[in-house]
Amino acid sequence: MTNPELENILTHPPTMTPPPMLKERLLADIPRETTFRSTSSTVPLDLPQSWLRRWLPILLPGGLSLACGVVLTMQRLEIADLKQSITTLSTASEAPQSSSPLPSAQENAGTQNQASTPANLETDLARLRESAANLRNEISSLEALATENTRLRQDLATTASPDTLTAEDRDALQRARERALAIACINNLKQIGLAVRVWSLDYSDLTPPNFLVQSNELSTPKVLVCPADTNRVTAASWNDYSDANTSYTYYPSDKKVGEEPNRVIAICPIHGHVCLEDGSVQGYVGKKSPERLLQKNGSVYLVEPPAEPSAVGSPNPPAGANQ
Repeated sequence: MTNPELENILTHPPTMTPPPMLKERLLADIPRETTFRSTSSTVPLDLPQSWLRRWLPILLPGGLSLACGVVLTMQRLEIADLKQSITTLSTASEAPQSSSPLPSAQENAGTQNQASTPANLETDLARLRESAANLRNEISSLEALATENTRLRQDLATTASPDTLTAEDRDALQRARERALAIACINNLKQIGLAVRVWSLDYSDLTPPNFLVQSNELSTPKVLVCPADTNRVTAASWNDYSDANTSYTYYPSDKKVGEEPNRVIAICPIHGHVCLEDGSVQGYVGKKSPERLLQKNGSVYLVEPPAEPSAVGSPNPPAGANQ
């Protein structure tokens, strides 16, 4: 075949004529979908698989919900049974306590010995009865002492007038009264020191500027009046409070709480008690040792007392110094 013939064939390709009945044969070879007919008695083979594939997204969550419901129901039933058991045990344990005033340790001992022999039970019962009798006797003695104490107090209140007391009794009574007032003053200062530390925890360890900002920490303004200060009026509430309703001298500072434990927070001018930053209270310092109060940089500090001269090297050392 020459080149012109090849070019002619490539340029003008021959037209392909399909064989007869090709379309009908191709259509006949196409697989048809299986359809379900109500009149047919045969069931397609892929019917179960398609049914599961269609209902599985619905059946799976429904089955899980049903299983969870069953588990929750079982747990609720168990909780109800446990509550019923606890109620029954509580009722059974309270019944012996109401019938006899025996200590709990003895009740536990009696419970542990329930499986003991009859002889051991009789011994334990006898011991418990003896303990109960002793306790009743002690209670009777305490009640008699309380009655006698009440009677003596009433007699003292009716007969102990200033005219019937001696000079020594009046002095002792006055000292006891002053001591009680001083103790109450120390308790007030301790509450003030605690309030300062609690307030500082909420405000970056700063020292509160006055008493009024500590109204949440100091539940009542009554603690700001010394019991021995009879000329001071106590504020009924924080709404009525002013500087005239406090007996204590307060020393605010720009220092942080916790840096200087010996810094003075408040002083009672009547007793001389000193409240320090660490919450402790030194009694009677302001009156007995005022030189220990040192003011520096706008703050007041409690310093140690000066050391006493040592007896070592003295010409006449005290007796027993070298022992």
